[in-house]
Amino acid sequence: MTPVAPAIVGRDDTIAAVAGRIAEHRIVTLVGVGGIGKTTVARAAAARMAASFPHGIAFVDLARLSSPAHLPSALVAALGIAADPGSDPASVQQALATGLRERHPLVLLDNCEPMIDAAASVAHAVLASSEARILATSREPLGVAGEALHRLGGLPYPPPARRAGAADQKAYAAVALFVQRAGLEAPTDDDLAAIGEICRQLDGIPLAIELAAAHVAALGVRGLLAQLGARMLSLEASEGRPAATRHHTLQATLAWSHALLTADEQRALQRLAVFRGPFRLADALRVVVGGTLAEPRALQALQGLAAKSLLAVDRWPNDTMYRLLETTRAFAQQHLAAAGDRAAVLLRHARACIGSLHDAEPAWSTSAEPRAWIAEHGHLIDDVRVAFDWATADAAEPALAAELLLAALPLAGRLALTREMVGKLRSVLALEPVSAWASPRTEFRLWSALGELLCMCDAHEEGSHAYARAHRLAEQLDSAEDRSSAWVGLWTAAHFSGRYRDMELAARALAEQAPDAGTELFALRGTAFALHYLGDHAGASQAARRALAHPLVNAPASHVLHTMIDREVAMRMILARTQWLCGFPDQAREIAAEAVERALKDRATALGVALSIAACPIALWCGDDVAAARMVQRLLRPEAVQARLYGVQWGLRFERVLERRRARGPEAAAAKPDRAGQPHVDPVEADMLATLDAGLLTPLALERVLLGRVGWCAPEILRTAAEQELRSAPHARAGARAGIERALALARFQGALSWELRAATSLATLDAGSDRQARAGAALEQVYARFTEGHGTADLVAARRLLDQLL
Repeated sequence: MTPVAPAIVGRDDTIAAVAGRIAEHRIVTLVGVGGIGKTTVARAAAARMAASFPHGIAFVDLARLSSPAHLPSALVAALGIAADPGSDPASVQQALATGLRERHPLVLLDNCEPMIDAAASVAHAVLASSEARILATSREPLGVAGEALHRLGGLPYPPPARRAGAADQKAYAAVALFVQRAGLEAPTDDDLAAIGEICRQLDGIPLAIELAAAHVAALGVRGLLAQLGARMLSLEASEGRPAATRHHTLQATLAWSHALLTADEQRALQRLAVFRGPFRLADALRVVVGGTLAEPRALQALQGLAAKSLLAVDRWPNDTMYRLLETTRAFAQQHLAAAGDRAAVLLRHARACIGSLHDAEPAWSTSAEPRAWIAEHGHLIDDVRVAFDWATADAAEPALAAELLLAALPLAGRLALTREMVGKLRSVLALEPVSAWASPRTEFRLWSALGELLCMCDAHEEGSHAYARAHRLAEQLDSAEDRSSAWVGLWTAAHFSGRYRDMELAARALAEQAPDAGTELFALRGTAFALHYLGDHAGASQAARRALAHPLVNAPASHVLHTMIDREVAMRMILARTQWLCGFPDQAREIAAEAVERALKDRATALGVALSIAACPIALWCGDDVAAARMVQRLLRPEAVQARLYGVQWGLRFERVLERRRARGPEAAAAKPDRAGQPHVDPVEADMLATLDAGLLTPLALERVLLGRVGWCAPEILRTAAEQELRSAPHARAGARAGIERALALARFQGALSWELRAATSLATLDAGSDRQARAGAALEQVYARFTEGHGTADLVAARRLLDQLL
């Protein structure tokens, strides 16, 4: 979310010049001392150039970042790339190269000086990977090849001892800014002469002028000049030089302005220095109030800081936000370090972060546009990182670090920071012994979170181990909610491992608890998944519809951590699959499209799940390879690969299916076994792939069917296995027939009309030209006639063509 910008004084020519240089050079760095107005000019120049960058302007404030390691993820988030790249240059460049392949935005890197090397590295990666352009602000050049520098000086101010009329004085931008910020409606010529001298002493530095102007109400113009002049003389004497540099001028102005603050205002300013990004008034009070500084006095101190231009006030469209300019924050941090209560302030800051995260979370379920929620609350991650680093340094506050991390997980999931959060969870759990600082419930929630995140980024085996540990911890807890959460974890682990009987048992255990509404809802959605995979499509459909109709409208997406995809997406996936299996391919595709549309409003992983489990396989089953190819491109989009989001592995498998189909050609009769050898596939993948390409049937998939571990695909795998046997041993027609007839009977029992059609087609093909042809054709025609839609899909087209030949 972008704050409403105040009017800019005296920079029109500079803004136009910078915009012109952006048009001429791929990277422009605006160089100048702190407080000179680099950010203001850069933002204005970027806004002026917005029409030239239809792919947008990506803004990254490096001053908010607690570590150079966070710069890559901040950049890709600003670019709208849902990725979590590593900090190594190769990983960053790959993420940018793929994410910016067809986009050419303007990247604004603000306040580069705290991490100049990282800024230069990222700028190099952007330039090398795309046609994007960069506008940077820094106190020194980045040193990147092709960099064009624009040095920003102070605002023009009158020469020494110049006395002129009001119009002449106000023509100087520094004087005009002072008059505006001081709120002087009709300054006299004497006032303007004094203001000109003040601006000269402040070297025309906008921030210094604003700080000085804020004291006019208390000191008057000439009183201000007298105090400020004495301060500058003192500086010159202490520095041993005839005139201070602009940097020292600003520091002197800050010190002078700080000295004029009340004790409460000084204490509030130094405590606010712990914030990295913007903050609300409630957040500020959570940090500032403490010790002898009670809330009424703290509120008064904050109002004073804002009035004196030490606390910036931004009018956002839906709120008022506060922030410290980087120069002011660095100054205040020095005083905080010397004050002796830094640890207590950082403790309150960490707790304030937790409070802010909890306050923001309810709005997610009611937000019509997730990006708007992220724009409003995404900045919290910068303060979360600062608080987490402090809490885990030397294991200072591990319990607080754990609480902070658990509160931040929903936000981090929406920012696609999966890799970072997994690393943080592991680091907290490595603070041994965990039992010394964490309650069993906290440790349980940490392991549950780790299990969920690992499973969602395809590390299923490790995720299952984490869930198993969480379940053992839950046995020590007296909370019914936590025991339910543990069953949710076991259900999730079983889901990703293809242990569908265990899924059903976990869902049943949840239903048998004394459930709250959330547990009841999850039991329904868990039952829907389990019954579908076991082959009870009618039961699965019924459970899915009950889950969608459940009165808990704004239910958390996940029982524990709110990171699992929303039930509106999940249940439509099940309905889409069951509709296809039961012979309604058109309805299946429509419901799958609804799932994808709703997933776009959910977290980054939701889209990958909706495409992988429903939309893409349904397109492939229908024979719509063009639509499937488009979906594979979305699954393998660069940001998903970088973030290791769920669906990337599926995308690679589906891509292999499409490659084999293209290699065979549209008229190929049957898919040959994959002689090139398959990469390792897990049980869930093995089940799916065998239904998409007969040549991808594996012994694992057949074994799972024969042992009763999977039901939804059992008829199709039995049919495929029988056809493979016939191709390898043409004389074994009786055995093949028995296998296909078994598949046909099972499909009828399940009500899986689509599998029944494939089995009937295989049987009719086998019997073509024999004395069984008429009977087989009639049986196929009966199955075909039960379809009321989808007659343009591949299976129905093939069946119709065969019927025309047989009858």
